[in-house]
Amino acid sequence: MKTQQGWVQGYNSQAAVNEHGVVLAAEVTQEHTDFGQCVPMMNAVRKNLDAIGCQNQEIGLVLFDAGYISNDNLTAPGPDRLIATGKARKLNQQLSTRGAPPPDATALEAMGHRLRTPAGRSTYKLRGQLVEPYFGNIKEVRGIRRFIGRGLATVNAEWKLIATTNNILKLFTNPQTST
Repeated sequence: MKTQQGWVQGYNSQAAVNEHGVVLAAEVTQEHTDFGQCVPMMNAVRKNLDAIGCQNQEIGLVLFDAGYISNDNLTAPGPDRLIATGKARKLNQQLSTRGAPPPDATALEAMGHRLRTPAGRSTYKLRGQLVEPYFGNIKEVRGIRRFIGRGLATVNAEWKLIATTNNILKLFTNPQTST
């Protein structure tokens, strides 16, 4: 992967987390950007829900940070989503708006409009409470900052194991997360 320090053998870890902090999908890629992972992660969530017998379970609103913004991700079929169009602090500085976006708005303009509505702002703020604690817990509490294995398949299996242990800990410490 290309980083600010040059090329490293690294991985981009992705996780889809529900409102209880339970990981619904975990994937690893060697792509250094996130925008190509939006649709694969939504598909991974659907596949995992189907695998456990939740074929009729609708995927609700999905929240993505600005790393996932692209016209393809905004217009792809699948669940409803909010994708940040820029850094959170810049989004918060923009003037609020109401109602539907203009009819001639591009997908990017429509998403920006939606994020500036009171409902869009309050809903998008939840992203920081849902997925960021998962990554913080993995790094700071559990001390997992590097993968032990080498190779994409091995690291992907390791990441799924980390996500599974997260879910077991969630269910053990708060049995209400299983509902």
